[in-house]
Amino acid sequence: MAKTYSITRDDLLELLRNLKSSYGNTFKLMLVELNQKNAYKMRTGKLPVSATHALLRRIPRDYDNPEGIQRALKDSKVSNIEKIVKEDESKYSSPNAVVLSLVTSHEYVSLETDHTNKEISYFIIDLEGFENVVTEAEVDADGYLCDENIFPGTMIDGHHRTAGFYRATKHDMELPVTVYVDLPSKDMAKVFADINIYQEKPSTVHSLAMKALSGTLSSDEEISHNIVTMLNQEDWSILYRRIKDIDGPRPKDYPKSYVTNSTLVKLVEDHVLNAVPVGLAAHRIAELLNDYFEAVSKVYPIAWSDEKSHVLVKSMGFQIMLRIFDKVFTMVYKESIPSKQDFENFFESYMNPANELIVHDKALDLDWNSKDYGGYSSGKGINDITAAVQRHIVSIHHEMTEQSSR
Repeated sequence: MAKTYSITRDDLLELLRNLKSSYGNTFKLMLVELNQKNAYKMRTGKLPVSATHALLRRIPRDYDNPEGIQRALKDSKVSNIEKIVKEDESKYSSPNAVVLSLVTSHEYVSLETDHTNKEISYFIIDLEGFENVVTEAEVDADGYLCDENIFPGTMIDGHHRTAGFYRATKHDMELPVTVYVDLPSKDMAKVFADINIYQEKPSTVHSLAMKALSGTLSSDEEISHNIVTMLNQEDWSILYRRIKDIDGPRPKDYPKSYVTNSTLVKLVEDHVLNAVPVGLAAHRIAELLNDYFEAVSKVYPIAWSDEKSHVLVKSMGFQIMLRIFDKVFTMVYKESIPSKQDFENFFESYMNPANELIVHDKALDLDWNSKDYGGYSSGKGINDITAAVQRHIVSIHHEMTEQSSR
């Protein structure tokens, strides 16, 4: 198998030549010691992206390297980082440190302490000496190094970031680095675990809020976010204070939330904006969606008011109802924007609660009860219910067309 996480000897030699053209034959990494009151001696410094590629061995755990420490390298993740960097290069920054262990046993490196400040040291790499070692190194049939222990350092954490930056041609971008020296493999695994195992990604609600505050929402995301915010903050809305837009404890006088704003924003962006007339103002779309859900609540009053025994006012219900919005709107829209009564008439005719919904040859009452629908709450299940509803609408429409033509 090709080493997807590595580079060929020829590519590495090219990187070293480029590094020498920028820094000369000697690369000096200044390090400042940090005292964390433990058994490890930790230092901090900075490295350009180009140096992380030329000087550091990568050790992801995959079939090429089952004893590796880092996550397997995923090209999709690297491409996503590249995309984010290129979206706004003037404001993109990477404050998180790349974590690495340097090796002092090579003949072409040295670690020297500053004479005036013992907390400062310099890891010095003879680039020409390293280049000679690489030139003479044995390679496999694909041109990759057989022994990658010749690198002056090993990357413990940060290989997706550095690969994404390099692919985005941010070669001179300086990254903060956290540095250990001569760390055994077992301890490198411990450091990686301490960094990653208990680290939680921010929720989709918080991530959406940060994108909104930083002004990095796309145009459609911003419109959708404004629409959902209006539905949540305006007291005329049937969803007033029912949309979760903050992760912390809700005020005691707030009702229980139905669905997260991140879920609704994505649904509005994907299924509403392309259905309504071009140029329709955000506040008008918010009013339109309010009429839509008011109609839903009128046709399914029990399911709307009894969230414990029904799925309609849970994330599942909103996903189904908004995924069919474009079909409903297309069928109801004539010469003017549909009213609440138009939507109500549609649901009464095409999705009457007295009807049954056929899902994989199984008949379910169209009343959204949790006993029947709760088992479909997964992504695939929601897709199945949505598809069944769309088939049901088409079937009813066909029956009505046939009756009117008689």
